[in-house]
Amino acid sequence: MKHAFGQTRRANKLTQVDVLDPIQPNKRMMVSSKEPLEQACLEEAHRRFTQVQTPALNLPSSQQLDSLHIGSMAFHQILDGTYPYHQLQDPYTAKLFKQLRQPVGMVEVQSQMPDEYKYGWQWARESTASSLLGVHFGHYIAAIKDIITEKINHLMATTPMIMGMSPQRWRHALNVMLEKVDGNCSVEKLQIIMLFEADFNNNNKWIGRTVMQNAEQMDKLVPEQYCSRSQKAVGTQCLNKRLFYDYIWAMQIPAALCPIDVKSCYDCIVLLIAALALCRLGAMVSAMQSMVSTLATTASC
Repeated sequence: MKHAFGQTRRANKLTQVDVLDPIQPNKRMMVSSKEPLEQACLEEAHRRFTQVQTPALNLPSSQQLDSLHIGSMAFHQILDGTYPYHQLQDPYTAKLFKQLRQPVGMVEVQSQMPDEYKYGWQWARESTASSLLGVHFGHYIAAIKDIITEKINHLMATTPMIMGMSPQRWRHALNVMLEKVDGNCSVEKLQIIMLFEADFNNNNKWIGRTVMQNAEQMDKLVPEQYCSRSQKAVGTQCLNKRLFYDYIWAMQIPAALCPIDVKSCYDCIVLLIAALALCRLGAMVSAMQSMVSTLATTASC
């Protein structure tokens, strides 16, 4: 649609940002030199991703329930539905844990097969940026044309997921700030994108695809969940929302709509709960150990 109306654009290089004046907070100033510009972006990124100052999940240590981590006995108890919920002080945490029980008949996805690995890179775009180490998407796309290099790269990508390990090179990411709206260079309005290593990125995409396929097959997705689903395009859901508003306006009835978007609250995500949610739908526990340990120890610049 954007292409048809000529609204497509390429991201321009960020040469200046609009920030609050440190001397006069009620005024703003334009920063264009390299070091102040980078410092302003770093401060804004730190502000956005450190909004949560208190633990989002508290477990009583008196009952030794604070040992919950990926792969622990308590982790598997939650998935099996045998966790001692009655010992939890917070009733909402108990309700959440009950919902994280693995559905009957759910089978853990096995390691990524060679054809799945190749499929992931066949549909990748060479222009997608990655981390600082220099091995970009184009290298991996080209490597699937040769059997030996494809097997080596496949082995190097799947071994961490099988072993539950986090390679050191995966722990470096690059933060990029782009204009979300053309011409608006206010530092608060910039979009932050974190670029990971290309093969780590591809692993996570594979995990997402397999989990969604499992959820579809087991009918464990709510009807209103669109995007990344067959015959459930985002545009259709936007139309549903518009029709919903029109209906409640015409009928003059009270109603509420709660859209869910992480937006700039990535620091609010409890990685342990995210891992439980993925394992509930068949993700390998060892793959979650690899992914979460990487995300928790990544140093960005």
